Amino acid sequence: MKKGSLLFVFILLLSSFAASIGFAQESGKDKLFVAALGDSITFGYNLQEDKTKPSSQAFPYLINEGNAEVANISFPGWTSSQLLGALSNQETLLALQQADVITLNIGSNDYLQAIGLQELIENQTPIEFTPELQQKIAAASAQLSQNLQNILQTIRQNNQTAPVVFYNMYNPFGASEDPFLLSLHQAGEQITLTVNQQVLNPIAAASGSLLVDTYSAFSGNQAAYIIPGDIHPNAAGHQVLGALADQALASLVPAAPTVEIVFSTTEKTEGPVTVTVSADQDVLEMKWLPGEQTADKFSAAGNVINGNTFDVPENGTYTVYVKTQEQLEAVKTFKIENIVSKEEEEPPAEEEPPVEEPPAEEPPAQEEPPKEEEPAEEQPVTEQPQEETPVNETEKEERTPVKEESTTPVVTVKKNELPDTATAAYNYTAAGAVMIMIGAGTMLFRRRRARVN
Repeated sequence: MKKGSLLFVFILLLSSFAASIGFAQESGKDKLFVAALGDSITFGYNLQEDKTKPSSQAFPYLINEGNAEVANISFPGWTSSQLLGALSNQETLLALQQADVITLNIGSNDYLQAIGLQELIENQTPIEFTPELQQKIAAASAQLSQNLQNILQTIRQNNQTAPVVFYNMYNPFGASEDPFLLSLHQAGEQITLTVNQQVLNPIAAASGSLLVDTYSAFSGNQAAYIIPGDIHPNAAGHQVLGALADQALASLVPAAPTVEIVFSTTEKTEGPVTVTVSADQDVLEMKWLPGEQTADKFSAAGNVINGNTFDVPENGTYTVYVKTQEQLEAVKTFKIENIVSKEEEEPPAEEEPPVEEPPAEEPPAQEEPPKEEEPAEEQPVTEQPQEETPVNETEKEERTPVKEESTTPVVTVKKNELPDTATAAYNYTAAGAVMIMIGAGTMLFRRRRARVN
């Protein structure tokens, strides 16, 4: 603990020096101008070898994700009384007047001096909350409360609009098995909890400041966020302090309105589709444009939406613009894809044919008597000549003579047959040929018989 003892001696010696103000050199159009009021924590003490000027790793320079111009109005060892005295400096007042954001982190040294931490560390004496020590802590709390109210009053006298980010107090001592270090941890818990609950948190709320709960962020994380053998935050601890400031400032930015879109139909339609627009905040203006657009496009263009509805005549991408009474803007892009022309309409689905009922039976129509037709003359059957075999006389006598038919041909057309258009002359020729063949056969038969005899 010898190193710690030397550290606290150095801090107490520096507390008698005149105040100094460190200003960031870089500036930019989009940067926040931060006026940082505080002690060695705001100064970024022990983050760099050069301890004569604020460290660029200190939390004020990390606000707005590092995009900040900083007037660092702090010094190692300052109490709340010394900070209040520094606010009479004209350069300091000018920085307050120009600030976009003001941070305030003060009070730790008020209590470190009240409990005589330097002497306790040198003697390795565990802290005991004697009545005398409790009176010193109560006096420090009263003085801190008065000084903070005066500091906040001076701030508002010079700047009525800049938000004040108000840090409460963290316990720099982590839990330990060492009896002395454990007593420091327990004393730190008792003091920081009392100061936060009775002094810092109520004053921050009453002044309308943005309270940053440093105590909760560092509780149980001292090994990760505190420089070993020290009470000051390391680089990681300062990053936490900067992030807490960003979170507090983000709470001041009103959320953009939420825009909802409802379509009159999502089914296939010949159009148009009616679009209904609504928002969760009081609306000052509504517009729409074809295509995907940004809010800037609507400053000089856009179709005004009256009565929060408008008609979309054809498919495509569209953007709705909403501006609220608080001058907040929001856009929402959507697509219409269900408008079809008559030619594009799908044919109706085929319906099943209706079941036909059998027709009612009608009485049979009275048949007309058949007309008398003249009998058709039979057409003689034409026999195809066949090869004759010799026959005897008995067979010859049994043959049926050919019956002569009418010479008037009757054409009967049967299915799949050609009509018979032959004349009677063919029949006569065939009959003659048959007779010749019979006669020739008879002559041959008689000759053979004669030879045999």
